[in-house]
This record gives sequence, structure tokens and C-alpha cells, in this order.
Amino acid sequence: MQRKPSPAPFSGIKRFTSTLASGSDQPLPDSLPTLNELKDSLAINSQLALQIDGYTDNAGSDSVNVPLSEKRAQAVRPIFQKVAPLSFPDSRFKQVSAMARRIRLPPTHRPRGRL
Repeated sequence: MQRKPSPAPFSGIKRFTSTLASGSDQPLPDSLPTLNELKDSLAINSQLALQIDGYTDNAGSDSVNVPLSEKRAQAVRPIFQKVAPLSFPDSRFKQVSAMARRIRLPPTHRPRGRL
């Protein structure tokens, strides 16, 4: 049986993107490998504080998108805590932010006509 190599620990800032269903805070299945890779890498370096930012596209108003982006950011914490609760205590999450439409998604991550 071949062993999977251990993930490399993080140093500095790294950005990961996961895709969520439109209007939802639930990651799409194709995002789960990215979230798992991130979780595994962060679990071995418990000294790193975590900042999670949630975003939305340009569909809908700010009154809908700002709370949705907050829910999206908050949705990541339990994914990590469910599988590795000792590695991801609440105190490790320094910031969880609602960013709404502050950045544009790359074209490969957005439906036609959305920014």
C-alpha cells in the first residue's frame, strides 16, 4: 500500500478558492479536495492564525449578498472543526469576513454574465 505524502506546512499568506452553489453557503463537490488540502496543511502547523473571507458575485443586492458572504465565510470553520476539532479551536480563527462583491471571480469560477 502506497502512503500519501504529508502536506507541506504553510508559511506566509496563501489563498485558496472554493466554489459554492449560487445563493448558498455550501461548497460544491469540486471544492472539497481544495478544502481538504487546506485543512490538512493547516492542521500540521497549529501556530498559524486563520482568516477566512466570504465573497459573492454581482447577482442580487447588498442586502442579500453581504449576509450571504458572511455565511459563506462562517461555513468553512465547521468543515475543519468536524474532522480535526483539536487542530481548529475557535480561537485559531482570527477573522471571518463578509466581503460581498469586493473582488471579481476569475472567469472559470463564474457563470456567464456575472462578475
